[in-house]
Amino acid sequence: MSAGIEGTYKGSSLFSTKAISERCKCDKEFHAAIQNCLARYYSGDWGDVEADDKALNDSAVKNKDDRIVAEYEIGCRRIMIITEEDLSHTTILYANEY
Repeated sequence: MSAGIEGTYKGSSLFSTKAISERCKCDKEFHAAIQNCLARYYSGDWGDVEADDKALNDSAVKNKDDRIVAEYEIGCRRIMIITEEDLSHTTILYANEY
């Protein structure tokens, strides 16, 4: 697991797709699961991505030279959390919205 990216996110904006936002509004358990995924993400736990992708994410955090992509499963749905290379924003979306 990476040392984490929490400190690099000062000033980064957090967004979610309409589908994620709507589900969070009406489903408190889903909202809590999203918060858990974000905590994992910020600590450097990239979820269910391949080892090569985890290494790329770790490198991107260290060198600030690539975007960061993680995947997590919530119930029977997969979500992705993606931070752009310039760290300007992070987006939460369902994997099928990618």
